[in-house]
Amino acid sequence: MNTQARTLPTRTRLASRSMSVMAEHLISVRGAIVASLAAARRRAAHRREMHAMSDATLRDLGLHRSEIDSCWAESEGLAQPTRLRLLLGAWR
Repeated sequence: MNTQARTLPTRTRLASRSMSVMAEHLISVRGAIVASLAAARRRAAHRREMHAMSDATLRDLGLHRSEIDSCWAESEGLAQPTRLRLLLGAWR
């Protein structure tokens, strides 16, 4: 009987600690999900802005409308950059 009384508080402390660790983990996961959704919204807004550009503006940038998606993916880091202006930065 004495042994059971000693292990009960230890189990209670372990359970309390486990719940605390689980709560911290859920909070960090929630933060990661919120950050991921915010980044996705930002990327979608940039893509919409590029599609809203006129053909003349795109031509001034050296792009054709068919290149918007690949250029956008490269600039967001979702695809390997292959255009020199993205690799080297601004023209000198």
